[in-house]
Amino acid sequence: MPDGELVVADTSPLLNLALIGRLDLLREQFDGVTAPEQVWNELDRLRAEGFWISDELYHDVLDAADAT
Repeated sequence: MPDGELVVADTSPLLNLALIGRLDLLREQFDGVTAPEQVWNELDRLRAEGFWISDELYHDVLDAADAT
């Protein structure tokens, strides 16, 4: 896959890669990762509702998206 910027329009790809410990794939395949505000809002909402997103996982997802 060519390098470029990945736009993530849903939380599922980020969370699923984080769960299997492979957020590194985003960094390897793309120059950057961008997600709309709605994705970040959904992550925040899930955490506020007590969903299983640990602090470590949450920060891993944010770090992957900030790897631009």
